[in-house]
Amino acid sequence: MKKLNLKILLHFFQSKILWIAGLITSGQIFLACLLAPHSGFPAGYRDLCIWDCGWYSSIAADGYHSTIPPVPQNGALANVAFFPGYPYLARILYRGLHIEPRLALLLIADLACFLFWVVFLALLRHWGVGRYASMLSVLAVLAHPASFMLVVGYSESLFLASFLAFIYFSYQNTRKSTFLSSGFGFLMTATRIVGIPFVVFPIIQNFDMKRAFLISLLSVMGAGSFFLYCGIQFGKFDLYMATQKVGWGIVPHYLAFFDFYHLKAWYPWDAWATRLSYWAILIFFVLECVLKRCMKDSQLRGRLPFYFCSLSALFVSVSGLSERGMMSVIRYSLVWYILSVFCVVRLSMLMRPLPDRLNILILLVVGSFLFGIFFQVQVPCQIDFLRGYWFA
Repeated sequence: MKKLNLKILLHFFQSKILWIAGLITSGQIFLACLLAPHSGFPAGYRDLCIWDCGWYSSIAADGYHSTIPPVPQNGALANVAFFPGYPYLARILYRGLHIEPRLALLLIADLACFLFWVVFLALLRHWGVGRYASMLSVLAVLAHPASFMLVVGYSESLFLASFLAFIYFSYQNTRKSTFLSSGFGFLMTATRIVGIPFVVFPIIQNFDMKRAFLISLLSVMGAGSFFLYCGIQFGKFDLYMATQKVGWGIVPHYLAFFDFYHLKAWYPWDAWATRLSYWAILIFFVLECVLKRCMKDSQLRGRLPFYFCSLSALFVSVSGLSERGMMSVIRYSLVWYILSVFCVVRLSMLMRPLPDRLNILILLVVGSFLFGIFFQVQVPCQIDFLRGYWFA
């Protein structure tokens, strides 16, 4: 495996990775605008700010405000229901460039989507993944029913971009990479609560322990700063959790993760995502047991932090949504789905290299299957979402 350093990242910005990432992001935006109620640009682009984007817009325009105790789902009175990373970056654009909050939110989401694809491809290149496997990895992510959320007014793209950048820079033991990894980790935990357990990634990876603990400590301060702000500004450190409870009825049930048979999903896509997530746990566990028994070095340590982050993301989501019919778990599953793609890719590298003809055949067969999922599953979901029907 090639040594990772900042010069490699600079090389990426001079290579075709930027062009590929830009092409993928542009394609996602173009398709979303085409499927929007007001097809085309810019009217269709504005349609991408929908559902939770309205809450983010309130925060971007006016900052946080809340009654004590908070009131249910009333953004004019209490909007401390979302982490600040995404809406406050949009607030900087809104106040600095004097553009409307909804447009600022979309610009941040799309820039983050571009960064996500840059780092996604950069990680594949760092691991030495071949071009055929890289193409299948991209298609696999695009085929997920919720992958279009990367270009709409939601925090998915910013969270995933900061998380992957946090991973990318944590691999190199330099001062600059430590600063960058910690910075992206701070943004990650400031964007979504599920990012908090992810900060232990460098520790599990067994890098230099002092550096790993430093990165983890600085990263978790993103969420810590938000809770501290709530305590100072509103006199209630857990105001976010209180607002979630009052507004959406979210009460964590931490044992629900271990009670799969009693998890009830209100919507078919959430039921599908929950069921397949648990099946994936079983499949990966069996596969790793077989590899551990059959191979002298299965390189499990390299995949272990990805498994941990996947399980922790699923655990947090199930704990919070089990009493709410697993609502939106199809969207949240995008996180552990992408991590699973990384695990599959790294597992495939344990195999002997295949002939080009066989690689092309696999690409055509699997790629056709993924394209079918994309057009038959994701596109209809995207149309429904953009037309105001509940998806996630």
